[in-house]
Amino acid sequence: MDSNDFERVFKRNKKRLFLIALSFTANQYDAEDILQNSFMKLLKAKTEFKDDEHIDKWLTSVTVNESKNLLKSAFRKRITLQPILLKVKKMRICSMLLCLCLKNCGR
Repeated sequence: MDSNDFERVFKRNKKRLFLIALSFTANQYDAEDILQNSFMKLLKAKTEFKDDEHIDKWLTSVTVNESKNLLKSAFRKRITLQPILLKVKKMRICSMLLCLCLKNCGR
């Protein structure tokens, strides 16, 4: 695939594939990374594509798989847990403050 073909395929698919990745990740930056990875795989692909429709379907499949892989990754799971851990920490602080208030009120 030469640079003109690649540019044509990129322009035709970038928005659609970005929206697919965004629907999985709900994060613009992750979706951009997935889009980049998908198009890098296209550049490295040894596959002979029959026509534009074949390329589009192949890219869609790669984008979906890249999105699923990101969601399964340990990095993504660690990031997703941060808000939950913060809430737990706040709850512990609140319960400690409540205990202190109850002890002081009981004197």
